[in-house]
Amino acid sequence: MGLYLAYSIREEDFDFGMLERIMTDWFNFSIISAWRDYEGWLAYAKRMSEKFRTSGLSHRQNDDKNPLKLGVAYSEAFFVKPYPLLEIGFCYNDTTPHCPKDFSGLNIWAGHSGSEGIVDLIKIKPEMDRYLALNQIPNVDLSKTELY
Repeated sequence: MGLYLAYSIREEDFDFGMLERIMTDWFNFSIISAWRDYEGWLAYAKRMSEKFRTSGLSHRQNDDKNPLKLGVAYSEAFFVKPYPLLEIGFCYNDTTPHCPKDFSGLNIWAGHSGSEGIVDLIKIKPEMDRYLALNQIPNVDLSKTELY
């Protein structure tokens, strides 16, 4: 398993205001031409959610009433605004090399950026801890920032 930041968030404690703050402040929308900001992303996510609901197709986390599931379904990996070597996304009962087993919450990892990305991951941790506390986003820190 790699190194990662993982902030477990219970879906009942997470609302659309929190989703908007995190995505606006940390998700780099500039590389995705269809979504220039949170509002563009949200319109797309709700449109896709409705499409899946009305078509009878299934999507593993299709729920436009649940901000955590909507974040998972349509924002799997973005680059972090001030740290372009890092990736950020939401998870819902996921298990990947970038998060703990059956994890739900906010996830940041170095992806394919090598040692420079790991340095940024270590740098961003206290910043993200303060951010979540100041914005009163309830979470449990399950980050793995050491190799042993």
